[in-house]
Amino acid sequence: MALDIGKALKFPLDDENWIVKILIGTVLMIIPIVNFIPIGYVYNVFKKVLNKEEPDLPEWDGWGDLFVRGLMVFVVMLVYIIVPWIILMIGGGIMSAGAQNNSGAMSGLGGFIMFIGGLLYLVVALLVPFALAHYAKNNEEFGAIFKFGDIIGNFFKVVGDYLLAIVVMIGVFFVLGLIGIIPILGWIVGFLAIFYVSVVMYTLLGMAISGAYDGA
Repeated sequence: MALDIGKALKFPLDDENWIVKILIGTVLMIIPIVNFIPIGYVYNVFKKVLNKEEPDLPEWDGWGDLFVRGLMVFVVMLVYIIVPWIILMIGGGIMSAGAQNNSGAMSGLGGFIMFIGGLLYLVVALLVPFALAHYAKNNEEFGAIFKFGDIIGNFFKVVGDYLLAIVVMIGVFFVLGLIGIIPILGWIVGFLAIFYVSVVMYTLLGMAISGAYDGA
């Protein structure tokens, strides 16, 4: 599916019950643990678009299944970010120890380790949607997220569309930030945007990544 920015931004609002559906998603999204349910919902939208089907807002049903899917999305993300997170923590600890002991060398080493951890975190953040896509495309077999060669290869197949999708999302966040400073209206829009933005973001990512599986 080609990257259709207009469709991604507009389709959630085309549903006749969009206010109710988005409100449900927003409320659930801000509740810890329960938020696995809307995460699973967004994953289902992402998977549908990944398979080049028309995006829509499904009905809110099968909450148990949505919870499990959302939990798996969280696990996939955790598996990917755990190593750079540990590196960042180690670097921060060394920097702190260096500051306490007035050791420039130790502080410098800690800063270097944090820099490496930050770069790795950025790379991992870019690859996580591709890992989720590979998981979805391989009958949701958990081992698929470790096929790093395929995942990295898919990234380079659609890197242009993928980065464009990210730029669009940055633009959406910027616009919402401007609206957010408007009293009352900004607060209402900002609240509803919590879930809406998640749906739009993973729709755009699904559109972009779907091209990596053409001819597969």
